[in-house]
Amino acid sequence: MTTIRWDTPAETDAAWGWLEPLLGEFGTVGCLVPAGFEAHVSVPNSRDPENNGCSLVQTHDDARPDGRDQLDRLLAVLGLTGPGTDRVLHCAIWEGFGGMFREPDGTVGGASLGISFGAGDELTPQQLEAERRRIEAEWAASRPPRPPATTLHLPHRDHYTWTTTAGRLRADVGTLDGFSPTIVFPADPAGGSGPAAGGWLWHSEIDGRRTEIGGPAALLAPLLTPEWGGIAVERADLLGEIPGWPA
Repeated sequence: MTTIRWDTPAETDAAWGWLEPLLGEFGTVGCLVPAGFEAHVSVPNSRDPENNGCSLVQTHDDARPDGRDQLDRLLAVLGLTGPGTDRVLHCAIWEGFGGMFREPDGTVGGASLGISFGAGDELTPQQLEAERRRIEAEWAASRPPRPPATTLHLPHRDHYTWTTTAGRLRADVGTLDGFSPTIVFPADPAGGSGPAAGGWLWHSEIDGRRTEIGGPAALLAPLLTPEWGGIAVERADLLGEIPGWPA
């Protein structure tokens, strides 16, 4: 498991302070993707529309028939594979995912671990309880500690943020229990706040099964092919009216 160095509040303010003033009305594409992008596309988080979730990483076979999940494929479209792996990315993850972090008391909050024992184990109730505690402790030890505090506060959602590179992102996903970041945009090489000219932003809202992306029309055009199943959207569009979004 790799270690993620979480942003400090000052680092979050410097990298993300531009975002909230540009967000639109709650329940629309614009509440996820800020103003200023030429085009907006909504893509499914899985190749299998019947077996989907709020992360671009779905591991069942139908979700990745070619062996790649949507995160792999999206990184390729955005030019973040090969020579693009050193591109610096600003990432945020919603703070409420159960089972992602080890709490200060050593437990894993918001999740339960199913444990079963064979009929022939013949353990006493005391032994069963001791074994359960041992397994749960091992599981908790495998999770990263919860960050000290959320640093990105958007309407209706709080997030932890960190800065990484495209080449490290897959390892970061492994640390985060297999979840892709909720929000990602590329850092401005000139050091400015927000994406550089020609940049983009994706947002995988936790209540949805699609990811909303803003960016240059030419860059996002491959996402509108039948293979991807992307849909061109506008910031004023209601999320609940986009096919594949919960109504």
